[in-house]
Amino acid sequence: MFSFRLAAHALLAPPAIALMLVSALAAAGEPLTLARVQALALQQQPLLDAQSAAVHAAREQSAADGQLPDPRLKLALQNLPVESLSLNRDPMTQSMISLEQVIPGGNKRQLRRSRGEAEAAQMSAELLAQRAMVARDAALAFLSLAGAQRQLDIARALSRESATQLAALQPALRAGRTSQSDYFAARQMVTMAHHRESEIAAQAGRARADLSRWIGAVADDAPVDSAPVQSAAPPPLSALRGRLDDHPLHAASAGAVRLAEAELALAREATRPDKSIEIGYGKRARAFDDMITIQFAMEIPLSPRERQDRASAARGAQLERARALREDRLRSTRAELGAVYADWESVGERLRLVAGEHLPDSQARVEAALAAYRSGRGEMAAVIEARRNELEARLLQADLETQLAKLRMQLAYYESFAEQPMGEVR
Repeated sequence: MFSFRLAAHALLAPPAIALMLVSALAAAGEPLTLARVQALALQQQPLLDAQSAAVHAAREQSAADGQLPDPRLKLALQNLPVESLSLNRDPMTQSMISLEQVIPGGNKRQLRRSRGEAEAAQMSAELLAQRAMVARDAALAFLSLAGAQRQLDIARALSRESATQLAALQPALRAGRTSQSDYFAARQMVTMAHHRESEIAAQAGRARADLSRWIGAVADDAPVDSAPVQSAAPPPLSALRGRLDDHPLHAASAGAVRLAEAELALAREATRPDKSIEIGYGKRARAFDDMITIQFAMEIPLSPRERQDRASAARGAQLERARALREDRLRSTRAELGAVYADWESVGERLRLVAGEHLPDSQARVEAALAAYRSGRGEMAAVIEARRNELEARLLQADLETQLAKLRMQLAYYESFAEQPMGEVR
């Protein structure tokens, strides 16, 4: 029984743990497995590096937003006579140095910090959602490659068997023990097998190229563990839908709502005017006393209905938009989950029919056709047709196994992040 446990823990592991996991798995020549591919994708992923940098930037900015603005240093010459440009002739002339500090009104500093923290929290939730998507998409790419490789092995085996059978018919044809019709039917089988092999090899090449999107050059040459993936059945659909509130996608949407709420609170606080205080020292000529200046200033909201109120209304509309998008995302996720679950049930049933009835019947048909041919009661064409049907049944089984594993991985993506990491199947 296959378990997504290792890959799931790698999904939510801190970078240091993921690096240790990748180092432990990255032995030279080791075949690519589902767990290794997910670990490599999470550790060597520029998309996640970019989002991590965005989270760090938002956290640093939130700390900066909570500070007082930098004070302003002012240097000036006041009341300098235009004609003489003298500094000591007029008692009003003075050299000024002053320091001005702006004090944001109301609770703006804390609200700006809260807005920055909400933005950082939203980006952190988006990072977790991106990690889940990267782990899922890398796994799907690997499963496509493993399935194509398994089909390619089946086609190559048939190609070898068909070539051997054709070679055995050549002396029989020369000796007159078989007909030209049988010989050319065998040649058609060889051609058909090579055609299918070439077609599936191209599919495997495309799948390997898709996998390189997630793990880089490691996907180019590494061997692939193409064994069919077996996993436990997922929880009931109702249970999975009940866990969607814990999903990173929902957390990211909820984070966008909290950010919009913080923006609205800050916009409403804009009606509280900023203030400033300035203290200056004026140096005058020796004959006159020096001066000290203390000034206090504040903004005057002359038209709050046209500025502050409209800004608050805009932020309120953005909040409603964020809430609507959150609800839409939840509905969309529920619909996607239902569709994937229906596909998983359908593919599972088809696989049971193919493995339990279609493939055994195809194999029995080959044996019957061979027995008839060897006894002189049948033709090689019937054997070739039976083998072709068996090949298609084997390829269909491999394809359905791949589809089922990919659908199970998609269902694992929707499982709860609160009780267990994504994809863990006990």
